[in-house]
Amino acid sequence: MTGQALLEGESHHEGTTVTLSGVSDGVTTDAQGRFTFDNVPTGTHTVAAHRSNYEQAGATLEVQPGQTTSVDLSLRRRQEALVLEAPALTVQRGHLKLTGSGFGEARGASRVSIGGVDAEDYLSWSDTEVVVRVPGSLAPGEQEVVVTPGVDWKPTATASLRVLRQRTLAHAANWGIGVLPDNTVTVWGSAGSLNDVTPAPAGLSDVVSVGAGMAFAVALQADGTVVKWGGPDPVPVPSGLSDVVDISANGVLLLALKRDGTVVAIGAETAPQTHVPEGLQDVVAVSAGAYHGMALKADGTLTAWGQDVFDLLAVPADLDDAVAIANTSSSALALRADGTAAVWGFGAAYYDLALTPDLGDVVDVAGGEHHYMALRSNGTVVAWGNGAFGQTTLPAGLTDVAAVAGQAFNKSLALRRNGTIAAWGDTTSAWSLPPPGLVLRVPAR
Repeated sequence: MTGQALLEGESHHEGTTVTLSGVSDGVTTDAQGRFTFDNVPTGTHTVAAHRSNYEQAGATLEVQPGQTTSVDLSLRRRQEALVLEAPALTVQRGHLKLTGSGFGEARGASRVSIGGVDAEDYLSWSDTEVVVRVPGSLAPGEQEVVVTPGVDWKPTATASLRVLRQRTLAHAANWGIGVLPDNTVTVWGSAGSLNDVTPAPAGLSDVVSVGAGMAFAVALQADGTVVKWGGPDPVPVPSGLSDVVDISANGVLLLALKRDGTVVAIGAETAPQTHVPEGLQDVVAVSAGAYHGMALKADGTLTAWGQDVFDLLAVPADLDDAVAIANTSSSALALRADGTAAVWGFGAAYYDLALTPDLGDVVDVAGGEHHYMALRSNGTVVAWGNGAFGQTTLPAGLTDVAAVAGQAFNKSLALRRNGTIAAWGDTTSAWSLPPPGLVLRVPAR
């Protein structure tokens, strides 16, 4: 059987897939749209031509013994506009699911870009759903998603979302966890529990972010699932939890931020900090505390919940321009858009945490036991608060920092741009420090 499948409005017709009932393998057309099926069984057959962004064309025909049957097909353009819906949030290197209609049955020459960076890893493609991996080189912040169809007669579609930064280094009092360049995890030190955090679960891979609770470890995988381990009696991740784009762990609490801006808290049912306020939405960042949880919303306001200790729930009434959040064991901090900070709770005054240094050009904040660190865009760090162990005295020449990690008790940790870790403060227990020569994945800034 021979035939020709022509594309409406085109002069080149190669690449259309043609299938024939009763024949297992399809064929593709050449530049003139021609195709051939050899050794077709006699009888009635249905032939169909498929191509993204075109209506399917088909015909029913009879194949006679010893004869060549011919058919001509014409594929009309699908005129409906491409409809694109993007989630509110995604994360560097995470899977981004785009929904809508008119993407085309197969990707073909279509492409997706995020913040002007073309996606390279396409995980699935259908007419109503596309899944790509967010480029790891993409800077965090508000970005535009563009879907460009593989045909020049169909307009592009755009949507906006917020890209969150990976957390590739986390620490607790006596142990830490990091994401390696191959996207597996490494754990050092000891949580001292009956069911320790080492080793990491076998087969854990494609990790984008990690967190460290008092005696449990947690990893966020690129597909939006969460893996939690440690003990001695860990509260499991809820069955079916998915679409997670960020995690924050502290004490017994784990907060999971989902791509739709809602929050899931994981911990003991009796702990008030595990009960997220009803109706909380439009969240863009979370910070777990020892006694409370905090959520930063897209409008710059803050919600805090949990145990009413250390006045941590007394969020300043005029706080409506926050861009980043962190906490110590007895205080909370919100970085404002103008480079100042609001600090509240018992520790704000007791440990002089409210006496903030110049926080202009700060892009990240983290809290230790009784001190804070702030990272500037030029890679320098400032630290303030309780410095009894030297945790606020920065090492000389520390000017190439990519991220700061909190909750390391009386020490401070910073991830350099070359993937190595700087640690200072109470570093007397060598077994609790990152191993010499350790190199972690460095998130783009």
